[in-house]
Amino acid sequence: EVNNEPLIYLRWKYHSVAANNGGQRPRIRLDNLSITSTSAIGQATRFAITSVTPSSPSTSSSFSVTVQSVNNAGNPTNVYENTGFLLSLATGTRTLSGVLTGTINANQNTAILTGVSYNVAQSGVVVQATRTFGEMLSVGQSQPFTVIQGASQIIFNGLQTKAYAGKRLQSFTVQSIRPDNSVDGNFV
Repeated sequence: EVNNEPLIYLRWKYHSVAANNGGQRPRIRLDNLSITSTSAIGQATRFAITSVTPSSPSTSSSFSVTVQSVNNAGNPTNVYENTGFLLSLATGTRTLSGVLTGTINANQNTAILTGVSYNVAQSGVVVQATRTFGEMLSVGQSQPFTVIQGASQIIFNGLQTKAYAGKRLQSFTVQSIRPDNSVDGNFV
């Protein structure tokens, strides 16, 4: 009995004690050979969306979504074959766009989609991953998150109003500002 090994080699030795066969090799017949495997942690049964980064994305920049394959206990579990999914909106009133398809590769349990966007400031947004091919995993949803209003204007701080040709300008900063006058740190 062999337990918890990812790869097992089956080897047997053949030893013939037969008398002369007229130059032919003795024949071997294998019958009733059985190899079974049961995972100690169970197989992947559903998708889980483990993070949305940043946790409160803005309407003016994209965000990333981490999708995992998990077992019934919610533990990350590798898939046995490439398994594709579509990211869609489960709760929300506007449009989810950008990179919305991904694949968890065989012998892995995680895929990260970058470049996902949502076009309106709203709380309680939930995204979900639905299988498109591969292992039969059930739908997984994110925790509700808030999409905040993106920048609507920019402010130049320390910008000189007059300059001379051939002379360097002093350093200045540019900030992206939301309609409530807070700085949008997610603006790209």
